[in-house]
Amino acid sequence: MHSYLPSTTTAKRRSSGRFDGTGQHDIFEPVFTPEPSTNSITTALNTREDSSLSKVPSLTPKITLSSQEVQTIQESKLESSVQARLFDEKQLLEELDDLEREIDLAIIATTANVRLTVLQKLVALKQVRFLILEKVAFQSQAECESALNLIKGAGIEAWVNCPRRLYPVYNQLKKRLENEKISSMKVTGTNWGMACNSVHFLDLFAYLSSFTGYVIDTGRLENRVKESKRSGFLEVLGSITGAFENGLEFVLECTESDTPPKIKIHIQSINYNITVNEASGELTIRDSRNRETETNKFSLPYQSSLSASVASDILSSGRCALPSIEDAVSIHIPYLNALQHHIGMVLGKDIKCCPIT
Repeated sequence: MHSYLPSTTTAKRRSSGRFDGTGQHDIFEPVFTPEPSTNSITTALNTREDSSLSKVPSLTPKITLSSQEVQTIQESKLESSVQARLFDEKQLLEELDDLEREIDLAIIATTANVRLTVLQKLVALKQVRFLILEKVAFQSQAECESALNLIKGAGIEAWVNCPRRLYPVYNQLKKRLENEKISSMKVTGTNWGMACNSVHFLDLFAYLSSFTGYVIDTGRLENRVKESKRSGFLEVLGSITGAFENGLEFVLECTESDTPPKIKIHIQSINYNITVNEASGELTIRDSRNRETETNKFSLPYQSSLSASVASDILSSGRCALPSIEDAVSIHIPYLNALQHHIGMVLGKDIKCCPIT
């Protein structure tokens, strides 16, 4: 979900499956253990994270792999150059106990179903200063509350990786809308992974409106679920509606199509009608006062550059622009409760966790 440092670090890598016994090895969790007077980073790493950390000045990770992870990477479709980088200076690590005691920044980017277990074991065995959790952070209100209590009790500063707050296009819109009353926001598109990704847009709505409390209605979702692109998780189609405590109404809408994923964000305020087309990189702003329309092109930043920037900010100042764990939990809980109820109704059974990640 990453200048200031005078020397290099080493990295130790584990899979999420090593922690929870599920045998999953598609997500890797390296731990950067420091030389004297350096920062350490623990992260569930994918190839994007690997490239992002190399962009942090003076941080040159050495990755340690378990034997099972070596086999997983060799059997994967990763380019040979990426595999070579992953295997460079590899060592074997079999136990979490082998990691350094003090960790400055931990990034837990496992799937949501094992994240609380990973967090509990990490906090029990290690001293962590800062923490980033991938979204969806957890799968139920109970897990959110347990994690929040654990994080606070350990004195950890934590954030959740909802990175649209860092996108320049939305930073500019927030400034444009600073003195505007936003009446509605709507996300429309096809195949955008509604169940797993709606939290991103709920967080965006909260960021632009400066409110986190809301009510939500899943009554317009289709009466079916489908397998997510990640095995073991579910997706939904249809519409989710709701309203924030300041009166801002929102709609999240996703349909199924044979075409590649497409998504647009529509924002209506007193004076502006705004459309953000993330697929084409086009921002359209219509001013209702003079009926003028302005159209601008933009590029979405790569996660790798965002991760490097966030890690650098945290390690140098103890702050970053991602939503705090407190705000993120406030946004997660109503959504998880509503979606968990809907999926349970569709499946015809009581479910304790929302099967999304």
